[in-house]
Amino acid sequence: MAPRSSSGRFPFLAGPPPIAYAHQGGGKERPENSWVAYTYAIDELGYTHLETDVVVTSDGVVFHLHDATLDRTTTLTGPALSHTWDEVSRCVVKGTDEAPPRFEDVLARWPDLFVNIEPKTDEVVAPLIELIRKHGATGRVCVGSFHGERIDTAHAALGPDLCTSTGRLATFRLVLGSWLPLALGRAIARTRAACYQIPVKQWFMPVTTRRSIRLANAIGLPVHCWTIDDAAEMDRLFDLGVEGIMTDKPSVLKAVLERRGTWRGR
Repeated sequence: MAPRSSSGRFPFLAGPPPIAYAHQGGGKERPENSWVAYTYAIDELGYTHLETDVVVTSDGVVFHLHDATLDRTTTLTGPALSHTWDEVSRCVVKGTDEAPPRFEDVLARWPDLFVNIEPKTDEVVAPLIELIRKHGATGRVCVGSFHGERIDTAHAALGPDLCTSTGRLATFRLVLGSWLPLALGRAIARTRAACYQIPVKQWFMPVTTRRSIRLANAIGLPVHCWTIDDAAEMDRLFDLGVEGIMTDKPSVLKAVLERRGTWRGR
């Protein structure tokens, strides 16, 4: 399937597809959600899009972390909400000698970077919205979550120019609608989101298929897929018509896109 040219009002999606996302900066090639990983993906490999998650400290500082707790990836323990930023700033991401990055510091360090961001908890949504507004970053982010209410809150606060992706319910409707006549499928799958960001499978059910991509495109939305680390699988998905891939192995995805003649880095 030939790639479409992305259009519309969302700078995040602008330009010819596909979009290459460094998932957490490339968590299988560098320590995830760290300055080391981000510098590697953005400055060394030339990625324009980062996919990551944020949490918030007890005193309202938003920083990058995949889990709701700090134990797995940092030298601190417990939920982010149980610590102040002063405490978090004195821990380090395992495998590095630096604290987890603050969201606003990442925006400031790379002013041309696009960030696909998942608010990991309910508590981080409001301070995240304020930071996006403070930095005028609405056009630089795409907000996504498994929890649709978090997306809805961000959309209501930041307006229709905020790029958002789909949650679990919208993904289910896309798969269901893909098996129905097109007119009915379009009615069922229609969403306010700007793009579908979906797995290959969910609950042992195929999600990213030729049918689901065709339906998504019929309602004018691209399909981005997570989290893909195998080169052959990347090729298969691009051949199906996927217009973006998130990967923990950004060097592999870059090599695939360079071979296909569709790499567009910084």
